[in-house]
Amino acid sequence: MGKRKRGPQSIRGQPSAKRIRPVPQAHSPTQPRRSARLQSKADAAKHELGRLLPSPVTTGSNLDSRSLKRKWIAADERSLEEQQRRVAEHSTLREIESEQHVAHWVLTGSWPKNMQQRDLKMPDAASSKRRSSSSHRSQTLERMATHGIYMESSSLIEKDSKNLCEELLKGEYNAVKTSIYTSAEFDRVLDRVRNLNEARIQRDVTPWVVPAAEALIIRGELQNDWIGEELNSEWGRCATLGSTTPKPDYTAGLRRDSFTEEEAAKLENYATPTRPFHFTPSLCFPFLICEAKTGERGLNEADRQNIHSASIAVRALVSLYQEAFGSTAPHRVQQLFGRVLVFTISHDNDRVLLYGHFAVADPKVEGGLKFYRHPIDLFSLSTRGGADRLKAYNFVVNVYEKYAVDHRTRIKDAVAQLPELAKRTGLSFSASDLNIDPANSTEGSREALSRGGNEFAMPIEPASVAQRRETTKLREQIERLLQQMEQQRQDAKQQMDQQRQQFEQQLQRQNDIIALLKETRKS
Repeated sequence: MGKRKRGPQSIRGQPSAKRIRPVPQAHSPTQPRRSARLQSKADAAKHELGRLLPSPVTTGSNLDSRSLKRKWIAADERSLEEQQRRVAEHSTLREIESEQHVAHWVLTGSWPKNMQQRDLKMPDAASSKRRSSSSHRSQTLERMATHGIYMESSSLIEKDSKNLCEELLKGEYNAVKTSIYTSAEFDRVLDRVRNLNEARIQRDVTPWVVPAAEALIIRGELQNDWIGEELNSEWGRCATLGSTTPKPDYTAGLRRDSFTEEEAAKLENYATPTRPFHFTPSLCFPFLICEAKTGERGLNEADRQNIHSASIAVRALVSLYQEAFGSTAPHRVQQLFGRVLVFTISHDNDRVLLYGHFAVADPKVEGGLKFYRHPIDLFSLSTRGGADRLKAYNFVVNVYEKYAVDHRTRIKDAVAQLPELAKRTGLSFSASDLNIDPANSTEGSREALSRGGNEFAMPIEPASVAQRRETTKLREQIERLLQQMEQQRQDAKQQMDQQRQQFEQQLQRQNDIIALLKETRKS
């Protein structure tokens, strides 16, 4: 057998020396020149690579390969980290740029000129309006809650009131004469007014839901001719309860002439904005309120307006009883708590909601009263072939014929307990009866007396009566101003809170921008 040739033998016990791979030389001067920064980095890398090369005496080939492998893996990891850092930095710079655009608009009122067109795209106006409307409704409900108004029911309602609501739903009226459409034509009306405005809903649908009291009286179908009504009339003589001045689409109450002159004089002497007598110039103590709306959120808005209006009407009745029976027969006041005193109806082109409103005593809230509503019924005008179409109509007619009588009697009982007005003597006349200007009557009497009393001195109104009337007027004006000032104070406080929050958010954003810019510069 042939012998394998071997290379030169090394010293026994020692490995042969490994040939060292020469380190690459520097680039020749003929190569393209690079920047000083990149050149220094390249030189440093070469020096590091030469320093990490294994020693030809103490290190073997396996150790050399492992060291190089670890070196290149570390370099790849550093490269990946550098790439991730650049991506994060780009995203951060993009956010900073967006915040800078917003800050520029806040300070100057215009967007930067170098801003791209896609950045100028504004949000949907409808969505912004919805957010603003939702925020406004929430704030209104919060203000109403501070006055004791809650859009919910309560277990404190009297059982008799529940039974009354059930009885009022029963009726046998089969024809709607207050509408210009027949029952067959009304189906087409409901479809046509689906997407129309509230005026069409009130004209075409409301007569099927709330028949006009005066129309029934004129046709002889209703004998209670002391019932009055108002359409879209503002309740300007009433103090509000955390919302705007009510202006219901339809209101039924008592006419001014349903009271005698003596009763009316007592009520006028008693009335203030927080305990009104006249809600409108010709309507007193309403007991039925209707709001007709359209749109997706129409019924919610109608319910909110109705409970505010009904709470004002309920408060007026409770205040009247507190004045009349608070000291002599307080149990009469307690009998009103938990009893339905006002009814409301909310409807759109199809749905109808009936509610009864009542108050309960609670000394912890402002005014000492909490106001709740009791759901009576909810139905559709079009489903089941219109089987429930006349339910609201029958309910309202029963309210006119049955409940309105008790409502009027309840008020007259309280008015009878109000204090009597000061009676006039036989020689006392009011300035209005004599057609004399009260401001000039005293001066004329003094002139007559200065002439020696030969002429008859015109009698004037007693000073106590005139002073009492002026005091009442001033008190009403002061209370009205105080209510307005309180409302303005609450609105101003809420506006200031919102502005402060917005300013703090803008300041925080600017601080974040400054911090990010500092970090970017350091890196």
